[in-house]
Amino acid sequence: MQPVSVPRPSPSAGDAPEEGVSFALERFLPYRLSVLTNTMSRAFARMYGERFGLSIPEWRVMAVLGRFAPLSANEVAERTAMDKVRVSRAVARLLQTNLIDRATDATDRRRSALRLSRTGRRMHDAIVPMAREFEAAFLEGLTPAERETLDRLVTKLMDQAVRLCHEGEESSGPAQADDSSRRPAPAAAPASSRSRSPRRSPQGRPAYAKSAAPPERKRRAVPPRPD
Repeated sequence: MQPVSVPRPSPSAGDAPEEGVSFALERFLPYRLSVLTNTMSRAFARMYGERFGLSIPEWRVMAVLGRFAPLSANEVAERTAMDKVRVSRAVARLLQTNLIDRATDATDRRRSALRLSRTGRRMHDAIVPMAREFEAAFLEGLTPAERETLDRLVTKLMDQAVRLCHEGEESSGPAQADDSSRRPAPAAAPASSRSRSPRRSPQGRPAYAKSAAPPERKRRAVPPRPD
């Protein structure tokens, strides 16, 4: 496997922080981890994408089902930390290509259970050695002790991130409900916009309500007949 080289941005005049801004984004840990994981995902996707034609979300769904199936689509979204729209699209594509199967849960008929099909299992088992090879190349520059330390730190950071996420959901839930209840009611439409033009009968004449009399027509003056 050829090592993947990731170009690092070189400092330039445009990278200088604006006057009065002290936030160094390039040193912000969540930003660095996001860039790191996205870069790794794209590099690994080139390996299995060219051979098997899978996208990153599709492989993530297959990897999770290969380990934890059967799962519902919501459970897949939780385990992959992907939004439900991306998971739904990936599941639909995998079902279309017969790489996963969907069946009704025997214990809860409202729940659909997803698992790898026979074809999907063979593809999954072919990609797993590629994943291990990629991981070994990525960690090649670390000593065994550093790898153990990294594993412990990542586990601790993951637990802390999950805790903060749950605390944020609990604190924002009631607040969002209160905000929605305090929203002003939409203003009523002006009377001019509510007025409607009279309906027309099949003969093309205006159809007036029964309670309202039609407008009086002006009668032409008839000249007196000469005797």
